[in-house]
Amino acid sequence: IAAEERRQEALFYAFVVIGAVLFLAGIFVAVLLLRAVLKKRRKRQESASKSRIFDVKRRRFVNKGP
Repeated sequence: IAAEERRQEALFYAFVVIGAVLFLAGIFVAVLLLRAVLKKRRKRQESASKSRIFDVKRRRFVNKGP
């Protein structure tokens, strides 16, 4: 009976450890994906702001040619 209890305890701890590892891996992947998305968005904004210039006389943004 004691051996059975010990085996169940070991299984329980194994599941806890596996769960924790999967949880951390999930967070890591989510962070990587978020960083990639934010980087892309920032690059897109930068290129947009470079191609648009503020026209002071007309008081608005004007698309500047290449």
